[in-house]
Amino acid sequence: MKKIYLMVVAAVAACGVRADVKLAAPFNDGMVLQREKPVAVWGTAAAGEKVTVLFAGQSVSTTAGADGRWIVRLAPMKASGEGRVLMANGVSVKDVLVGEVWLCSGQSNMTMAMWSNPYVGQHGNRENNGYLDAMIVDEPFVRACTVPSVWSAQPKEFSAPLKWERMAPGRQKSFSALAFHYGLILHRTLKVPVGVVVSAWGGTYIEPWISPEGYRSVPKLVASADRPINTKEKRPHQQPRALWNGMIHPLVPFTFRGALWYQGESNRMQGLDYKDRLHALWNGWSKAFENPEMPFYLVQIAPFCYGMKPENPGASSCDIWEAEEKFAKENPYAGMATIVDVGESDNIHPGDKRTVALRLAALALNRTYGRKDVPCDNPAVKSWAVKGDVVTLAFDHVQKWVMHGLDPAPFEIAGPDGVFKPATAKYLKGAVELRAAGVAEPKQVRYLWNWCGNGRLKNDFGFPLPPFYLRSLAHAE
Repeated sequence: MKKIYLMVVAAVAACGVRADVKLAAPFNDGMVLQREKPVAVWGTAAAGEKVTVLFAGQSVSTTAGADGRWIVRLAPMKASGEGRVLMANGVSVKDVLVGEVWLCSGQSNMTMAMWSNPYVGQHGNRENNGYLDAMIVDEPFVRACTVPSVWSAQPKEFSAPLKWERMAPGRQKSFSALAFHYGLILHRTLKVPVGVVVSAWGGTYIEPWISPEGYRSVPKLVASADRPINTKEKRPHQQPRALWNGMIHPLVPFTFRGALWYQGESNRMQGLDYKDRLHALWNGWSKAFENPEMPFYLVQIAPFCYGMKPENPGASSCDIWEAEEKFAKENPYAGMATIVDVGESDNIHPGDKRTVALRLAALALNRTYGRKDVPCDNPAVKSWAVKGDVVTLAFDHVQKWVMHGLDPAPFEIAGPDGVFKPATAKYLKGAVELRAAGVAEPKQVRYLWNWCGNGRLKNDFGFPLPPFYLRSLAHAE
């Protein structure tokens, strides 16, 4: 390794070295580059300066523009666990691996640490078994990186290089629990290096993460593309584009395989309108990262009572669950992980992030990496039939039903009066027969349509049935 490094230095020196050359903040020691795709490498230099990037036997040159910016693209590379040197003129980045790299974004359930400082309530905002997991992990081929929480009124660059760390005992206690488990699962399954970059901020809306291009791609949201950010507002980081400017734009055009998204709690009251914002987010990100088929796997937010009582559980605001599911169906590159079985009615930060990561990884393994032997789909209503007071629902992605415990699954049926009554269920192969006492003429059916519930009904692979609401059975299928 030392001999190769000295040869690279000599080759660059022969071309002449200027101290003006800088690599962009994501390029730092210990990083992971994306395999099997053209890899963008960029930075700044003196205007007009020739910049030569050397890595893995490749040499690519360009000239810095009048604004000092430069960018090159390395040809697609195979995965490699060899820590090699990337150089841009005289600037070097050491211990660079090649494998799979994912962007992980959202709000507090994405930032939730493996093991943060303890306090009473909501698991101390840390993963259930985070301390043990963080202490026993030793995976030098999994690298973690966290973007600082910074908002900006205009697109900006990071003020310092990002710090990449290998997953070693005790070093990831403050790292995102979801990203921690996701990276490990991918590495152990794919047998290649994995990098996970977390750019998330607790309590944020989706609006500040959307790019101007994303807003312009959805007609009803166009006004937010250029609206000035009010820097005097108490929470300027919550305004449209503020976190795109400060936390996503500086990563562009880093080459990622795809993105994970765990957010929605703050936008819960938008209901079905949240779907448009998800489309805008993906449209903008996929274009900015030059990845028109960018895999995008989101987490359907978990049940949480939000101060409600079980007898009045806020069913009217459950539409965001439907918005998340519809987006995942409408976007061919998206998928949704349902976690209604690991939600906690008194905890907005469920402590079981390993299960969440496993379901996201199942989506990626099946749909992105072609592992069709890995199941990833939740049960989904396919059709229904009404005969007398019985509603029969047929489902995709289920043969045999599984439910731990004796409490009945929270199906409900409403008649012409619109009043929902609890339904009893008879489980069939790939179907469910429902009947509710006092409802002679079923008109609507819903399942787990409240924030204080828990969804334990699953398919034979352990994926839970997501909440759903059939608002009309008039056209029985």
